[in-house]
Amino acid sequence: MDAVIVQVLPALQPVFAYAAILGLVFIGLSAMTIRERRIASVSLGDGDNEMLRRRIRAHANFAEYVPIGLFLLTGAALAEMPIWLIHVCGIALIAGRLLHARAIYTGDGRLRIAGMGATLTVIGLASLTILARVVI
Repeated sequence: MDAVIVQVLPALQPVFAYAAILGLVFIGLSAMTIRERRIASVSLGDGDNEMLRRRIRAHANFAEYVPIGLFLLTGAALAEMPIWLIHVCGIALIAGRLLHARAIYTGDGRLRIAGMGATLTVIGLASLTILARVVI
């Protein structure tokens, strides 16, 4: 049993590192949303405040996509995705979520497309890696 754990851990270490970074980003988005709520004096909902609405959506969108991305990246690591590709996917997931959040704050459609493209590419690659391992 210990040998299996030792073999699995190296593949999961980068995933855990990216999860930790994304956790810190989540805290940052939370803080920005809380700050905007205080400025707008709105404790629930968005108070019809455009900036607060954008902060809420950036935070919520992050919370919607990051868990599935990390879950699938963990599965892909266990399915023996090459370490270099795990790093590419982890960096792309972080970059994609940061770009998307920035796009929601600024209304920049190009950044939003780039952010979603990076995120969905990671989800797709991880999904295909898992399927290839399960089916083959």
